[in-house]
Amino acid sequence: MTELTGKTLIVTGASMGIGRAVALELAGNGINLVLNARHAPALEAAAADCAALGIAARPLAGNAATAETAAALVAEALRLGDFYGFIHAAGVVHPGPLLWELAPQDFEEELESHVIAAYQLIRAAVPQLLQQDGGLAVFFGSAAADALIPGVGAYSLAKAAEERLARQLAYEAPGITTLIYRPDA
Repeated sequence: MTELTGKTLIVTGASMGIGRAVALELAGNGINLVLNARHAPALEAAAADCAALGIAARPLAGNAATAETAAALVAEALRLGDFYGFIHAAGVVHPGPLLWELAPQDFEEELESHVIAAYQLIRAAVPQLLQQDGGLAVFFGSAAADALIPGVGAYSLAKAAEERLARQLAYEAPGITTLIYRPDA
């Protein structure tokens, strides 16, 4: 990762789980970070842990599925300097209920966290990255995107749509390195 040392990346879902682990690994490799999650206390703790590794880490709590939050993330990354892209690790899953049993707000939250947030990040970040001749866009996929699994229908749908969105970005903006990482595959 030495080619990214000193650059700035946005990481969503950075307050816990995979997002936090990714943020800490990046920080340990000298990459400055703008960290995002919806819950401020856990996000601020993650940012403090990252900053303790000697990098600039700025927490920005909010829902990345809103245009305002996505724009604020990019603006903060530009302020830090050497903005190079984003890693979209945020996501929600409500396992258990069958598709028709899932509460509408839970269905919407799953789509929002995976797909709408990815779209808003693309809208906010890609024009900046194209102005500087490229960058990085990383999305977390899942084997569930290709599977029919009872109790995770909305998650499977959201992951399939997120992966398709990432493929479309790769096609439309070939100067941006676009990756889909499937930790379960």
